Amino acid sequence: MLRAMSPLLLLSLACSGGPAPDSAPGDTAADTAGELSPEALVQSLGEAGPYGVGYTEEEVDYTDPAGQPRTLRLAVWYPSTDTQGQAVQYLGFVDAPGVMRDATVAEGPFPVVVFSHGHMGYAEVSGFLLAHLASHGWLVMSPDRTGNTISDDAQRNTEIYFQRPADISAVIDHVARDWAATVDADHIVGMGHSFGGYTMHALAGAAYDIQDIAPRCYDGTDTSNFCSTMSPSYQAIFTQGLADPRIETIMSVGAGDLDLLAPASRPSIARPCG
Repeated sequence: MLRAMSPLLLLSLACSGGPAPDSAPGDTAADTAGELSPEALVQSLGEAGPYGVGYTEEEVDYTDPAGQPRTLRLAVWYPSTDTQGQAVQYLGFVDAPGVMRDATVAEGPFPVVVFSHGHMGYAEVSGFLLAHLASHGWLVMSPDRTGNTISDDAQRNTEIYFQRPADISAVIDHVARDWAATVDADHIVGMGHSFGGYTMHALAGAAYDIQDIAPRCYDGTDTSNFCSTMSPSYQAIFTQGLADPRIETIMSVGAGDLDLLAPASRPSIARPCG
């Protein structure tokens, strides 16, 4: 199922008029889509793209909305002109066929995918898909969600619900600064699975149903993870919202925790047309 998401993601950008990652300068994804039947386009995008795939790991340091310092391990996949290079193993033991560590970065600019893993995942959990996107000319960023990874306890606290969207915004800041020569900052796609899908809805502008939920946190009738460390200052963060207008399109797969978001706000968020 996840493998089928790659052409769907690219088709969604074609609908929105964004640039085709592996098209010639001046072409658009909509132009490319117009030249092929939908079936032929899906087939072509399901195959590896014209680029080699480079991979590197970086670190993102920022201050979260509550004023606390936070550090993220960041996995990066990118288009490369190299045809061979150093092999990669995610987490030191998961093989990544065809992916080259610290390979030469191809000349951009390239559109961006920022991926958010699910509860207790890790940055490379969907590495096969993210490497596939890089082969088609995407710059792909995926952070570990510190405190909510495969090596952490399953218990969540209130903070992780605002830290997750804030993490993605911090990654976009990092991309704009440290990858400025490679990135097409006008075309950023947010993509997430499960708890990462919730993250994308929040980033796209869905409002929190916080006025209804917070009183139940305080009186103890709601004992969910979301309420575990709720405070007036945290409530204010959710009231303000965590949207990031730099994200042009979202892909939310199997999103969880959508009951935290006001139903009336969901239809108005940005979403792919595919």
